Amino acid sequence: MSKELTLWAHVAAQKVGTPLMLFLATGLGLLWIVYGLTKGYSENWHLWMDIPATLLPFLMLFLLQTSQNRDTQAMQMKLDELLIAVQDTDERVVDLEDAPESFMEEKRSEQQRD
Repeated sequence: MSKELTLWAHVAAQKVGTPLMLFLATGLGLLWIVYGLTKGYSENWHLWMDIPATLLPFLMLFLLQTSQNRDTQAMQMKLDELLIAVQDTDERVVDLEDAPESFMEEKRSEQQRD
C-alpha cells in the first residue's frame, strides 16, 4: 500500500504543477464568479467554493511535503555519492544530515577558519 501511495503522490505532484492545471484552476475560479453573479451570491454559492477552498490546500500541503521530502532524499544520496568519490573527504560529513547540531557547528567553524 505504501508503494502505491508513494507512486500516486509522485504522479499527482507532477500533474498539479503543470500550466494546464493553472489554466483549469483559473477557469474554475472565473466560472465560480460568473455563477455567483447569476445567482446573487447565495449561501449555496459560498458553500460550493468554501469547502474545496478549505480542503484542497490542506491536502496539497501534504502532497507538496511528500514531494519535497523525496527530492531532498534524492539530492542527499547524490551528494553523498560525490563526497564518497572524493579522496580527501571527511567520512563523517557524508551523513551530516543525521549528525547532532553540535557536530554541525564544529564543522561550520572549521570551514570558516579555512
